[in-house]
Amino acid sequence: MASIRKRGNKWQAQVRRGGIKGISKSFLRKADAERWSRQMEAAVDAGRYEPPETTSISTVADLLRKYLTHVTAKKKGRISEAYRLQAII
Repeated sequence: MASIRKRGNKWQAQVRRGGIKGISKSFLRKADAERWSRQMEAAVDAGRYEPPETTSISTVADLLRKYLTHVTAKKKGRISEAYRLQAII
């Protein structure tokens, strides 16, 4: 069963089922939270839900390399930021 509660000015939907970690997401409208929770419950019951991958980052250097690849590469000042991060790694 999903639980929906008001948190500040948002609605938080949380789905818990046996065998999986709780899934939660926040919405601006209660109707959206209810719709999402029904979809997630159906996916879990049908066996279609796949939890997000857990991170395999084990060191700060690994985290910085991932940041360089995914975040820094898209920035305007990427060259100077890349130099600074490479010096740390």
